[in-house]
Parts: sequence; C-alpha cells; structure tokens
Amino acid sequence: MSHKEHKAAEIISEEEDDERRLRICAKKYEIIVRQFDELMEIMTSDSTTMKGRKRQRPGSSGANTSSSSHQRENNEVLLKTVTKFLHELGSNPTDSDT
Repeated sequence: MSHKEHKAAEIISEEEDDERRLRICAKKYEIIVRQFDELMEIMTSDSTTMKGRKRQRPGSSGANTSSSSHQRENNEVLLKTVTKFLHELGSNPTDSDT
C-alpha cells in the first residue's frame, strides 16, 4: 500500500469513527429527551394530584402525616426513576436500540 493509499484509508477510518461517535451521541440525546419527558410527566401528574386533593384544615390530625407520606412516596418514585435513567445512560447505546 502506497503512502497516499495509507493516508486515504486513515482519513476514511477517522471519518467512520466520527460518524460512529455522532450516532452514539444522537442515541444518548434521544434517551435524555425521553427521560426528561418522562420525569416532567411524573412531576406534572404529581402536582396535579396534589392540587386535586381535598385539602384538610391545618389543625386537623393527619394532614401533615398524609402530606409527608405522599411526599416520601413521590421522592421514592423520582429516586428510582432517576437511578434507572442513569443506568440507561451508563450502558453502551450500541447494546440496545440498534
């Protein structure tokens, strides 16, 4: 292989690597957008649920415990969702969705 042919093959190889990296970045971007939409849906449905609930009077028993247990449940769901999303982003995008 001549020097010119070797350089041409090297350039093509670099271009293929660049294209592969761009595809990986595009897949990661799609994952992030989907995850963001999913988180927004969770948070929107949570705030709608809170607004739709009949508010108890501040002096009534159980108002604080109900609200705080609901908040803990919501935090738990968010934590699990974000953890799942981070694992998805950490995985190799070529292993899935190809």
